[in-house]
Amino acid sequence: MPRCTVYSGTGCEPFTDVEQIKRLLVQQLVEPVNWMKTIQNIMKQRTNLENIFEVGPGKQLKAMTSRIDRKMLNNFTNLET
Repeated sequence: MPRCTVYSGTGCEPFTDVEQIKRLLVQQLVEPVNWMKTIQNIMKQRTNLENIFEVGPGKQLKAMTSRIDRKMLNNFTNLET
């Protein structure tokens, strides 16, 4: 398991095991991502949220998240690839 909680953008829930991570990461490349529901689930399930890492170019996830819950913006770190 990862050292931190990793959420699926398609299933909107945290990954539960390594095989699921492998399968759903591939799935996220070809299926729509439900970012709003994912963020809402993170906020419900993670009351002590410390960091959110956006991996990749740009800051689109941070921008979309700001429209859902502005309180989460302080937790974002962008990791350029």
